[in-house]
Amino acid sequence: MSKFLVILGKLLTILGLITSIIFGIAIIVGGIYGGNYLRLKYGLPVGFIYFFVVFILFLIGLSIVSLFKVAKTNTLPREINNSEISRNLDPDEKLVGYIPGVTFNGSRPLQISAKISIFDVGTVIRSENAILVSNKRLLFITVPLPGAGKIIGWNFTMLQWFFAKKDMSKYLEELLATMTLKDIAGKYCNFALNFNDVEEMRFIDKFLFINSKNIRFNFKDGTVIQYIVGDLKEFNKSKDLLKTTGVKLVFS
Repeated sequence: MSKFLVILGKLLTILGLITSIIFGIAIIVGGIYGGNYLRLKYGLPVGFIYFFVVFILFLIGLSIVSLFKVAKTNTLPREINNSEISRNLDPDEKLVGYIPGVTFNGSRPLQISAKISIFDVGTVIRSENAILVSNKRLLFITVPLPGAGKIIGWNFTMLQWFFAKKDMSKYLEELLATMTLKDIAGKYCNFALNFNDVEEMRFIDKFLFINSKNIRFNFKDGTVIQYIVGDLKEFNKSKDLLKTTGVKLVFS
């Protein structure tokens, strides 16, 4: 499913760019004829027509450049390579459990979650989609599904969270079965959070009548980050898992 989403998203983006180019050409043709009519009937300055044509040509040029960029862009997951986190893991540190299928849902102070580029591939900065719980800290990792952490017309990290949670869990299980915790931390971990830095973890079960499935991490320095757990069963399991951290848990 994750590969299909990436291919479909890329094709739709290319199709959208081609459509915008065709539409832009049609606007230029219509604008020239319409402008000439207004010029002859109402005395519209010819400079307005030239400005309009040049502006639309500029937009078409942007679309063409973006089209070629998207067409040749690979759909490999964004590389993280955070060797500092790997080095900071303790020799006796071990995995206790994990929470798959999460997505970033806000912070205080506000953090930019993605960077969008006109001419290149955008980047999902907060691309973490799973939380590993060790006996020392929380590790927020990006399971490397195709296109994870990239924006190629579409935010693939968000698409995968909505439609490819099973793939996400399968890839995560494969990582845990074939790699050490230190290797995973060094290659796929966005950031780590020591238990001593956390004031409390708050579980937000419902918003009005909707299962919100949010986990909010309140830091001792006042920083707050929050994640949605995609699956209700995993959300409920995480409550028992995070009890092992010794950090204060709050249920609301």
